Formats: sequence, C-alpha cells, structure tokens
Amino acid sequence: MKKVGFVLLLVMVVASLVISGGCAKPAPTPTPPAPESIKVGVLISLTGFDAAVGQPAKNGYELAVEKINQDGGVYVKEFDKKIPLELVLLDMESNPEKAVARAEALNSQYNVAIATGTTLISAAAEIFEKNKMPVVVSQMTIDLLSQSGYRYWFTIGKLNSDVAVAVLDLFDSLNGNKPTKWALLEEQFPFVVELMDFVQQDAAARGVNIVYRGQYATMAPDLSPLINDAKKAGAEVLFSGPNTPDAITIVKQSKELGFNPKAMACIRGADDPGWSGLGPMGEYVIGCPDWHPAFKFPGVDELNAAYKAKYGTNTHIAAGPCYASIQLIADAIERAGTLDREKLRDAIAASNTMTVMGQIKFRENGARIDPVPSVIQWQNGELELVWPDNLKTKSLVYPRPEPASKPAPTGTQPATPSTPLPSGPEIDWKDAKNHFNENATVTGEIMDVRTFAPPETVLFLGGGLGVGMGVAISDALNWPVDPDSYKGKTISVTGKITAAPIGGGPMIAVTDPAQIVVK
Repeated sequence: MKKVGFVLLLVMVVASLVISGGCAKPAPTPTPPAPESIKVGVLISLTGFDAAVGQPAKNGYELAVEKINQDGGVYVKEFDKKIPLELVLLDMESNPEKAVARAEALNSQYNVAIATGTTLISAAAEIFEKNKMPVVVSQMTIDLLSQSGYRYWFTIGKLNSDVAVAVLDLFDSLNGNKPTKWALLEEQFPFVVELMDFVQQDAAARGVNIVYRGQYATMAPDLSPLINDAKKAGAEVLFSGPNTPDAITIVKQSKELGFNPKAMACIRGADDPGWSGLGPMGEYVIGCPDWHPAFKFPGVDELNAAYKAKYGTNTHIAAGPCYASIQLIADAIERAGTLDREKLRDAIAASNTMTVMGQIKFRENGARIDPVPSVIQWQNGELELVWPDNLKTKSLVYPRPEPASKPAPTGTQPATPSTPLPSGPEIDWKDAKNHFNENATVTGEIMDVRTFAPPETVLFLGGGLGVGMGVAISDALNWPVDPDSYKGKTISVTGKITAAPIGGGPMIAVTDPAQIVVK
C-alpha cells in the first residue's frame, strides 16, 4: 500500500508540473551592461585642400553631439538607459587612399557601430559595405554610388542628378527670359563628368541647347581656350563644377577675355563662404550647396545661434548637413533600440526624420527622397538663397551685371615697412628649399598668380603650382597693388621660409607690402 501511495503522489506532482508549465517561471534576463558612450565614426579632411569643408563639418558634428548629450544622450532600449554620443573623428587628409585606410580603422581598431562623413568618404564606400557598417554621408553628390547596390550607404543631400534639376528649374522659372544656350566647362574628375552628363541630358528635354562642352585638367593654370570657345559659341550660361581655385580662374579669365555671359554657375567652387573674398569679381556667381542657414526647418535658428556663440561667425554651409547627419543617426539608434549594425542599417533605411535639412527619407538605394533643391547666388558679398521659391532670401539677379573692375594699382609698395623686416641671407628661389624655418630674402620671377582660398592669393616664383616657390598674400583685397600686376616681374620677397600647406614646398607668407620689392 505504501508503494501504491507513493506512485500516486508522484503522478500527482508530475501532473501539477505539466499543468503549471513544467517548472517555475524563469528569472528575467538581466539587462546587458551599457557602454560608456556610443561611438560614431567620422571621416573628414582637416588637412589638405578639402579642409575648407572638413573644419566646418567638424563644427557641425560637434554641435549636434553637444546638443544631444545635454539631455543625457540617446535612449537605447537594449540597455534601458540614455547613453552619450562620442565622435571618433579621423582625418582623411584630403587623400582617397587615406579615406580607405581610415574607414578600415573604424571597423578594426575602433569597432564603431555606425559612421558618417563628407566628400572623399566616397572612396571608402566598398569598405563600409564589406564591413556591414551603416554610414550616413553628406556633401557627396555621386549618383553612381547609389546605383551600385550598396546596402549600408545613405546620402542625405543632393546627388548630381538633383543638382542638374535644381539649376535647370531655377532658369525655367524665368519663363520668357529663360536662357537657352549653355556652355559646359568640365573638369576631368569623375563626379564632375557625371554632373555634366546629367545637365546635358536634362537640358535637351527643356529646350536648352548645349552649344559647347570643353574639358580641362584639375588646377589648370590657363582656361582661356575653353572660355574663348564658349564665347564664340554664343553661350548665355557658363556652367561648371570646379574646385574653388579653378572657379576663380574661370571668373577671372572670363573677365580678362571680355566674356560676360548672362549667368555663370560654378557648382562647388562658389559654394564656399570664402568666395566673398573675391570682391566684385565674384558677384552674381551661382552655386548649389545642400544647406543654407536661412532654411526654415525646426532647429535651424538654434543651430545658427549655437554656431555664432561658439565660433563667432555665421553658420557655415558645410556645418548644417553634418549636424543633420547626427540628428538622423541619433533617431535611428533610438528606433533600433540596439547598437547592432544590421538593425541600425534597417532603422536608417526606414527613416522619416525631421532635421535642420528638412524631412529625410530614403529610396531603396539609399539616396534621399526629395532633397531640398537649394541654389545660391552671390549678391553684395552675401550668399543668398535664390531657389526654391518658397525658401529664397533674394530673387535671382539675371542677367548677371558685368563685374566691376578692381581698382588699378595706385603706386608701388611703401618704401618703409610698418614693422622691421626679418634679416637673413639673399638667395635665389631655387635655393629656398634648403632654408626651411629661416628668414631670407628670396629673388625670382613671378610665373603665375593663383587664388586658392579668397582673399588669400599666392604668387609663384620661378615656376607654376607644384614647381615654383609660393609667396602668400593673406588679404589680396586690401593689398595696395593688384597681385596680378606682379606676373612676369622679378621680385625680392623677405620673410620666414615655411612649408606650404599643400605639397610642402617652400613658401613665404607676407602681410606687409614692403616685404615685396619689384626689381
């Protein structure tokens, strides 16, 4: 009997366990330990020619992170807490090869979950794809990358196809006054060639005739043959996509050759706020940046105030897209609820996020749906937004008035310097490379005059860019002698010989006209 009773008791216990689920409810899974910060990889150029974009881009990224971290950071459901953002900022040094290496480092060395960047980050698109790291890109316009099947590549600004439409729409708005004869000056750089292809393709459907299309190499010192050909073809619009030094060459040589088209567009080159340093010569030139501080989206006024307070200037047009990139990334992290790369990628793809660039949504290929078709024109030294119509700060000035002439030189430089000149040996320009970080008086013939970052102008002793020694005049607008008037003359320049920021060749920076003496 005792054995039967024991069996019945055992059956009853087993039955009760089955009915109740077999065992007691498991303890809840503990929340995993949260990281101290969410690392966001950033690739920009802080040195080299692309630093003109890189430094204000850095400012935009940092202001956005400061704003988000003021509230504790981004809430991540997986850790059930807010976690501050941390930028892992790497310098691409204006070098595509360095961009690739830095992108690999974000994965192998820093193990970031997500990344962002500008311009030359395009060279590393395949690296992000290989490492399955989502990346949000701004100020990079190449359509081809969005057509390459990349899953982790997202662009928040205009592509070349969007730029072509925006500028053509602007001129279409002139109705009966619309120019129909365009000339294209094409830098032999892949993204510029792509832009010109889109312009030529779209122009045909709008009744616009491309009367001339000429090609040139980057940083070509003489574009007069192309400008003359455009002039002979009767072009009403001169359209180009140059870097800033080449854009300056285009407007300068157009004036010298007496070519004053009804409109002049230097996409990219005229987008830099430093363009105002050209003075009258840079007036009424058209650009097409992705952002403008006059945008009327939530957060723009706050960004403008924060930028002014921290950096003492109006918000740079490169800062806005970078600020928006961080806004988008923070929103995606919160919606994903995790730092898992694949889930972050899916969250970005599903974005419908309001930023200082407006509402951002993506096509299946990672390109932005309906980016703001912003077009600017320089008017009275200000970067005015002239398109789209509902956002413009000023109407387009068309036709473009002939640029005012720069005042003729009033004389030679002062006989005595404002401060004592440094003493040093008198040497030929060819020997300057042996006197880095020394004071010297260097003699040579001025072979070329170039403006790289207005109003700074560089005279080249003995040879052109990459050959001769540079003499950098910091403020050409207020120099008593037109820097172009030095060309072909032999001069002596006194100062400290340093390494040029681009190329590393010998250079003397001059701030006093008395440092230069014409022989």
